[in-house]
Amino acid sequence: MRILLSKIFSSLVVATLLATSLIATVYASSSYEYIDGYGMVEVENMNTYPTQSVDNSGTFGLSVDGFRHMCTTTGGDWDVVSGRHVCYCPAGGEFNYPFGCPKVDPQPTYPQDPVPQAPSYPQAPTPQAPTYPGNEDYEYHGFSDIQGHKYEWYIEQLADLGIIKGYGDGSFRPDAPVSRAEMAKMVLMAAKLETLPCDNDRSRFFADLDGWEAPWVNAGYRMDIIEGYSGASDGIRLFKPNNYVNRVEGVKLVLAAFGREPLDIWKTSYADVFDWMIPWVEDAYRIGLIDKPSNGRFYPGDMMTRGMASKVIVKMLQYSGDI
Repeated sequence: MRILLSKIFSSLVVATLLATSLIATVYASSSYEYIDGYGMVEVENMNTYPTQSVDNSGTFGLSVDGFRHMCTTTGGDWDVVSGRHVCYCPAGGEFNYPFGCPKVDPQPTYPQDPVPQAPSYPQAPTPQAPTYPGNEDYEYHGFSDIQGHKYEWYIEQLADLGIIKGYGDGSFRPDAPVSRAEMAKMVLMAAKLETLPCDNDRSRFFADLDGWEAPWVNAGYRMDIIEGYSGASDGIRLFKPNNYVNRVEGVKLVLAAFGREPLDIWKTSYADVFDWMIPWVEDAYRIGLIDKPSNGRFYPGDMMTRGMASKVIVKMLQYSGDI
């Protein structure tokens, strides 16, 4: 009887061990795979989700390989921190078991606007240097009194363009003051403005003009570049062509002839510029026609010399792209 009971008990133990081994085998063979849209799914049963338990490895109960696979498949980067697995998701999102890292909506893309091309124009012919009426054949051969002068380069530029002419003795007299008529002619020629023929009516706008001055001065008056003075007995204005141009008058004439408008500003960079002078002088300073001396003064009432007039005109031609 004891032998029989012993055999039965042994059979039960063996059966129990076999069943336990079978269960362990089944459990061990169970594995999970990350399926997009479903998360980590048990391979043997696609409709079964794993339990959401968390163990000390930080892998949410998954195998290490399964956790890493789930992290990287959804765009994350895994790492081991203090013995725990961590998944760093894009854009700082948190790892979401069983679906992994949250999806990051891509930024909308739009077709890139084409880069506008600068319009092309046929190349303009090289402009011919303007010359004084009656001096079309004038050629510059150098002035005898400008070598080493601070305005030498500017004087030569205007002479090469035919805008200025020296005196019969070969000099230019760069330090001599420039007259109102001379300045008007130089500036209007540099700006390529047409004269106003008035051979039989040189006093059309001003009562004190000679023959060579009238076409230039009258044209400047018609264009609102030149004003003149009141005071003639017959009501016609005076230009006073032989009076000298001061520095602020010369600067204003150059700017106006090239179509510049006075700035809408009443703060000046110079200590001795005020009232109506500020918008004109400040514009000339900002575009480089004049410099600011170390003492911060412009000396607007000083006479403009022939050399300084040459510099201001050339600077304006450079700014406007004519030279």
